[in-house]
Amino acid sequence: MDAVEMLEEWMEDTTGVDVEKLKERAHKRKEEMDEWRWRSTAIAFAVGTIVTAASLRMRP
Repeated sequence: MDAVEMLEEWMEDTTGVDVEKLKERAHKRKEEMDEWRWRSTAIAFAVGTIVTAASLRMRP
């Protein structure tokens, strides 16, 4: 039995309210992860820009 089958079997045993709550939590978590990805990308870009500027400034 793989994870998908286990999840489907578990979802059959839960009520509709529980499933809706879980879907809401999953949606919220996905939004938080997407926001974190954008932030980490922006941070990485900023650090790269600073390193590039510093290395170009130190060239003779």
